[in-house]
Amino acid sequence: MDESVGSGSSGKRTRDEGDNSSPTTPTSVGVGDERVARAKGIKKAKSRLKGKAPSSEAFKELETFNTQMQLFGDSMNVSNEAKMKRLEIQEHKEARKQRKIELEQHI
Repeated sequence: MDESVGSGSSGKRTRDEGDNSSPTTPTSVGVGDERVARAKGIKKAKSRLKGKAPSSEAFKELETFNTQMQLFGDSMNVSNEAKMKRLEIQEHKEARKQRKIELEQHI
């Protein structure tokens, strides 16, 4: 089997060896010598049309997740404060028990 350049076996387009012209690029459009640069946001707009751009739904989900994480953090703070309060109360109870024991020993 004879594999020649451009036979289609590689799946890539190739230029002929004798062709000295440069390949056309999608970065500029125009007719003849007059070329106009492509707008800066064109890739973003095209990807949005093709459905590849991040959707507003994704941003809404991210905001919802962020809100849930903030609520979780707030609840953890409240939980930690309650634990600290319980520890303080427990320490006061232990201190009272110690004083009571000391008073009973002196009597």
